[in-house]
Amino acid sequence: MKEITQEELDILVKNSTWKNTDGYKDGAKFFDLRNAGIEGLKIKHEADLSQASFVNVNLKLVCFASIKFNHAKFNDCNLADIEGYWSQARYSRFINCIFKESSFDNSDFTNAEFKNCTFMGTSFKHANLENANFSQETLIHVDFSGSKLSDADFSYTQLYRVDFSESYLRNTNMRNTMFIECGLGSVDFENVDLTGSSFVDCYLDETNFSYEQRHISLYKGAE
Repeated sequence: MKEITQEELDILVKNSTWKNTDGYKDGAKFFDLRNAGIEGLKIKHEADLSQASFVNVNLKLVCFASIKFNHAKFNDCNLADIEGYWSQARYSRFINCIFKESSFDNSDFTNAEFKNCTFMGTSFKHANLENANFSQETLIHVDFSGSKLSDADFSYTQLYRVDFSESYLRNTNMRNTMFIECGLGSVDFENVDLTGSSFVDCYLDETNFSYEQRHISLYKGAE
């Protein structure tokens, strides 16, 4: 697996492998990477890809550990089998992307937006996802345990075997959300909007609901 530094990224941009479209602004580099295959690439820790644009890029097996890609845009990208722990993706947008068997543990996705993405077997353990938008997505076997999810939007989302154990939820929007076989141990839902939500075969050990929530939401086969 090749390791690449920030300086080498600049060289690749100049050689048109990564097209530099907007130059420099406030010290941040702008990249526009389209239709590229960089599978297995290892980017050096703490490289800054903030405000980059990735369109139809195969990023499978790329190591994004400790990388900054704040305000970046990902369209139609394959983000499977990625090592993205301790990375920063604040205010980034992911549209029609695939997240499969990837790890973003301890990462910062504050204000990130996900639209029409595929989530399977992905981990966001102990990540910061405050104000992140997962509305109307389908998440399968995703791990949010210990993560910060204040003000996040999971409305109209389908959650299958998603683990929220010991995650922090406050003012989180979970209206009309379906929880199926989810791990909800030690989760406090008291300040969460659960209007119209349903719980099927979920693990609810030491889970806290307000009196009103117990009458609003539908429980079926919860442990």
